[in-house]
Amino acid sequence: MLPGQLIWNKPGDLTIGRSDFADPYRCLAVTFVSKQRAGLGLPRFSQVANLEEVVNFTAEAVKLFHDDAFDRAVLRDYLLGRLLFWVELHQVQSKRTEFPSPIQASLAWIEKNFAQPCRIGELARLAGWSVAHFHEVFRRHLGTTPHQVLARHRLRAARERLVSTSQPVKRIATECGFADASALIHAFKAEVGLTPNAYRKRYMRLVLEREG
Repeated sequence: MLPGQLIWNKPGDLTIGRSDFADPYRCLAVTFVSKQRAGLGLPRFSQVANLEEVVNFTAEAVKLFHDDAFDRAVLRDYLLGRLLFWVELHQVQSKRTEFPSPIQASLAWIEKNFAQPCRIGELARLAGWSVAHFHEVFRRHLGTTPHQVLARHRLRAARERLVSTSQPVKRIATECGFADASALIHAFKAEVGLTPNAYRKRYMRLVLEREG
């Protein structure tokens, strides 16, 4: 094992971990109980590049686990969601070097400029391809569409602003690239199952319960 590695075990799996005796590191073991006996279909090994993120996440997970007032179901969903995010991020970053350079450039552009108005035709022109060919190559390499990748970045940014600021939904929608508040509400509810305001209120309620 190396620092930052994620190792997934399902019942029956065995993993032996070793660290340098002169420079040891700690591990966080989390058990998720699921009816899916075969596991979640995840790769056995993943890697988190940002070790500072791992340290902070580990400290937060241990702290919340020992806080009896914190809802266990919420903690489970948070831990699993964060770990799955890292798995997906590692998979994308690992594959990125295998992508054609126009696809790499498109992904980099979306990641940096997701809040700007963007037409897929513009990305296709940046790649030097027709829209149809751009769509076909993008889907073949990523298993999704450019529009879905763009929407994912916008929704992630909206979630971050909802829990870290008091900005109104209308402003968050504008700053995250949505046409208006209605577009954000529709996309958010379809993805998360809650309206942005309901999501924010649930988060704040949990924070207040934890602090109280």
